[in-house]
Amino acid sequence: MNLTFLSNTRIQSRLFIAFGIAMILFIFFSFYAIFQVKHMKDILEKLHEHPMTVSNCSLKASESVIKMHRSMLLYVTSTDSIEQQHILKEVQSLESNVYGNLDYVKKQILGAEGTTLEAEVRFLFLNLQQIREEIIAEVNSKNYEKANQLVLQESNSINELESKFNKLKDYSLHNAEFFIENAQHT
Repeated sequence: MNLTFLSNTRIQSRLFIAFGIAMILFIFFSFYAIFQVKHMKDILEKLHEHPMTVSNCSLKASESVIKMHRSMLLYVTSTDSIEQQHILKEVQSLESNVYGNLDYVKKQILGAEGTTLEAEVRFLFLNLQQIREEIIAEVNSKNYEKANQLVLQESNSINELESKFNKLKDYSLHNAEFFIENAQHT
């Protein structure tokens, strides 16, 4: 029946039908391509917004924590009160930098595991803040031996905190690999 329809139509009509079918296919594949490009755009935005920025923020926060520890070592060994005040201002600046990075991580992190890791990092950092306050109190009361012991305790806490920062960074980079695989699949 289909063949009789085609044999009864003129060449001009056949060309018009073929052109119509080609146009419908072209429009269909155009919409499909636009949808895929939009999907890739969404994946790339997530790749940029989450894994890379979370990883960078966790590295920046980790770097600030190490700088804070070095500053606290200088604070304990310094006998000049002006230098000590300068060191404390630097520590406060670094501390606000860490909180800013942690706030950004908290806002951007995806998944329950990431949220848990961020909360653990924040908790450990709060414990470090308490140790720093104790160190400052001991130095102010001229109890340098106790201050040095607290610096060692701070060092151990920083090792644990660095481990959590690394887990947070690895978690975000793992998500980056997932997004990259998804983009490649698309």
